[in-house]
Amino acid sequence: MAGDDAAEAATMTDVIDEVLQVDSNEVVYVAHHDVSENGLTVTVSLALAAVTDHEPATLVPEFSKHVDPDALDRMFRPLPNGDLRKGGPLHLHIAGHDVEIHNTGRIEIYD
Repeated sequence: MAGDDAAEAATMTDVIDEVLQVDSNEVVYVAHHDVSENGLTVTVSLALAAVTDHEPATLVPEFSKHVDPDALDRMFRPLPNGDLRKGGPLHLHIAGHDVEIHNTGRIEIYD
């Protein structure tokens, strides 16, 4: 089992950039996505999987109930001149967690 724990920690480290202790009852896990690339739904699903007991493949359909993955990529993709889009963040509740997605590609998962 120790090997499984090490593999899980390595996976979390690969996806989660920061773990912020907001107070004694709340932790925020922070991941980032390059908004110039497609696949934001996958990045959010991997980040959620890293902080929950869910497999990423089970989270994509759950995520898709809330937002179209292609539309999400388009919403956060930079403008043709390279500027970040204005507005946001987008707030979702997925797999029992509040998720915020920012125009910079910052993903915050509240636990």
